[in-house]
Amino acid sequence: SLLDDIGMVLKVDRAGLPAVRSLFTDAPAGEGLMLITNTAGEGHLLIGAFNCSRSEQPISETVSPEDVPEFDGQATVAYSHRTGGLAVVDAPDKSVGLLLGPLEYDILTFAPLLTPGLAFLGIKDKLVGAAALKCSNVPDKKTAKFSLTTGGTALFYAKSKPKEIDLHGLLHHKPHPSDITYNPKTKLLTIDLPRGGGVCVTIR
Repeated sequence: SLLDDIGMVLKVDRAGLPAVRSLFTDAPAGEGLMLITNTAGEGHLLIGAFNCSRSEQPISETVSPEDVPEFDGQATVAYSHRTGGLAVVDAPDKSVGLLLGPLEYDILTFAPLLTPGLAFLGIKDKLVGAAALKCSNVPDKKTAKFSLTTGGTALFYAKSKPKEIDLHGLLHHKPHPSDITYNPKTKLLTIDLPRGGGVCVTIR
């Protein structure tokens, strides 16, 4: 997860902590997944899920933001690093299903909604891509700004297709249409950002 300009690593906020229920699970024996929690970015909750068993039987389990100690009840969007899948988690008791084969892993990012229909998920090729978010704000009801420490392929949840996207790096410009992809079914917005330094993304 090196930054593209200065070789620094994107860092999480603290040492990883096992989810409480993992403390009572014999993961190597196949009793369940080992869940390691952390935080990054601006209120992004991370869960690393590991199948530590060599058994040929895959392990199915559900996880939720409640597994992370810092969870404050806010609505989030879950993003799977392994599959690229998205799921809106808008209730404390709502969970996300995982199915991992022997020695497989996944990293789930629970991204807070900056507005009811928009959330920054992370930089695609980084294991902790949410840590690229330096700050974000909502200047008005129709505009959201995200300041990122690095470029690359940025992933967002967008309930509807943005009307306008501006980039502020070394130069202020609009991205080429080929740099933007929006899937109206999954609500995944992908923006290919210029590499070589920090970028501010404005979405309207």
